[in-house]
This record gives sequence, C-alpha cells and structure tokens, in this order.
Amino acid sequence: MENEIVMSPLQIDFENEKLRIVVLGTGALGINLLRGIIERPELAQIVGFLPVSKIPRHFSLEEHPVQQKLLQYARSQGVHILDCPGVNSIGFRQELDSLRPHIVLVGGWPEILKASVLNSEGTVFVNCHGSKLPKYRGAFPHIASIFYGDCQTAITFHLIDAGIDTGDILFQKDVPIEEEETALALSARMAELFGESIGTLLSTIISGRTIPRKQFGEASYIPTANPWWGWIQWHSSPESIDQRMRALDGYLPMFTSLNGMVIGFEKGRVVPAQDGPRDWTIKQSTGDRCRMTPGTVISSDLDKLTIATRDPDFLVELNKPVIYPSTKGSEVYQDIVPGHQLISRKCGSILRGPSDIAEVLRHETES
Repeated sequence: MENEIVMSPLQIDFENEKLRIVVLGTGALGINLLRGIIERPELAQIVGFLPVSKIPRHFSLEEHPVQQKLLQYARSQGVHILDCPGVNSIGFRQELDSLRPHIVLVGGWPEILKASVLNSEGTVFVNCHGSKLPKYRGAFPHIASIFYGDCQTAITFHLIDAGIDTGDILFQKDVPIEEEETALALSARMAELFGESIGTLLSTIISGRTIPRKQFGEASYIPTANPWWGWIQWHSSPESIDQRMRALDGYLPMFTSLNGMVIGFEKGRVVPAQDGPRDWTIKQSTGDRCRMTPGTVISSDLDKLTIATRDPDFLVELNKPVIYPSTKGSEVYQDIVPGHQLISRKCGSILRGPSDIAEVLRHETES
C-alpha cells in the first residue's frame, strides 16, 4: 500500500547469549527492576548497576534507608556496582566499552543522557516512565496524575533519544488510580509493576516481537517540583484541593498565609462536614448551612486547624504548622483563631510548554 508506514522490530545483536543489562536506578524502582531481572535468569544477566548516590550532588542519598536497602540487595545478589560520578562521565563510558551491555535500563534517574553516551555502539537505552506518554513527560509524572485528578495512568518503557521522554514506546500498560491514593503510594505501586513487567519486555525483545512505536496524542511536560505548587487554592473546589494535597503528601508542605505571614503544613486533607469539629457538625445537623468565605478558620485545636471551603459539605483539616515566619516562631499557631481568613497565592497548572522543555534540555545537556 502506497505511503504505508512499516514498523520494524527492535534490533539487538545478542545472537545466542543472554541479554547483558546495565541498570541505572534509585529507590524502590531500582530494587524492583533489579529483582525483576534477577528472577528471570534465563532471559538476561545484570552486568552492572549504577546507583544515583554515586552522582556527587546526590551523595547524601546513600544514607537514606531506601537507598541503603537497594544497595544491600544489589550486593547480596552479587551485582557489580559501578563507581562512576554520573552517567555522562568518562568513567561510565569506559564501563560501557568494557561491559558491552545490550541494554542500559534507566529508572528514576536525575540526569539527561548526552549524545556521547547514547551513541554507544551496540547498546540500546531504555527508560521507565510513570505515565501514559506523551502525557506528563519530565519529572514527577505520578504527582501530576494525582494533581489533575486522573482516573488512570500507565507504566511505560521507552527508548531514550535526545528529547525529554520523547523516545519510541516499547511497552505500555494502563494503571488505574485508586480512590484517595497519594502520589507516594501510587509511585510505590508503579515501581512494583515495572519490576513485574520487565520480564515481559525482555521476552518480547528476545523473540523479536518488540516493535517501537511513535508517541502520539497531546504532549505535556512536568518540570522539577517547585514549592509554589503547595499553595492551597481556597476558592477551588474541595475535589481540587484534595487532589493537590494527595499529590504533594510527603513531597512538599502545604502553604497558606495569615496577615502576610506564610505558614507551611506537613499534611492536610479534605473531610466531610459531618466529620468536622463538634460545633460545626451541630450546625450542619440543624440545617444551618450558611456559607463561609473559603479559607475561613472554623476551629483551632491543639493538633489541627479546620478550614471552610466553598462547599459547606466539605472542610479542610491542616495539621500543626511545620514552617513559620522567622520572626514569630511557633507562636504563630497560637495566634490562629476561628474567624481568621487564610489567603494563598494563585497557583494553577504545573505543566510547562514546548519552549520550557527546550530550555531545560539545553541547560541540562550543556552542564
């Protein structure tokens, strides 16, 4: 048929030997990728592992409990741990020349791979990305999925090219998002799914049935997390506030202000009005459903604040502040009383446009 696009299987020259794989990873995703390959010894062998804690600016991660668990697991399985200061270092390129991996598998890696690495002869570079690409390219796709109230996301294995998460897709599987799930919980669940799915991907590669396909659909890009994401939008719907809180739980504090003083809270949640403070619940039960200005403090207990939303059926609960104005210290919490009006700066979309992507790529590849 004229102008028909012919899709070719992924070509890897491994003849009759096992696939040799180098893994770049961190945290729970790194553990699950290692385990997923190690448990399928008939398919592949891990010839090297580079943990993110080898990058100079991430040295401190080696003390993190999850990273320690990852390194302990790798050593217990006899995995060769590479000692290179990052994926774009001369040392890493020398390791590639020595190990001759068929695949470099990347999971949760903070560096953009430069052309000098990607052009390594005989090696295919594959990334694990936690969204249904091309939706939510870039950092923290699982945060974006919760932030925007998506009902489902996906795990994606894709080829790495010169762009940011723009390479051809090798494997993609839909993942439903559970009700009230936080981004942290979703990330942990997706890490397990990546580990469970790597065997399937390797099997199809070996059999010659993996056909890379171009990404299609509307693309969006999520930059590195910024503190301003955490400003509570009091005039938004309770659903939108809840999504923001679940998305950032464990990543960023929730921010608001009182009389020009910025206050940060470690956690927050949206609750039905009947689960609110006793006097407010009595008002609801007696039919007194007067609307209050969103952001109005309803009660101030020892361990939490209760705040009005634009919907009288829902309230926001914020735990004791963890960030205070430097001039006030912890006394600011005692100064918050019912009737006070909390105000937040405007914060809408966390998506970036194509020009921002180009700027990030230029900066990362030149640094």
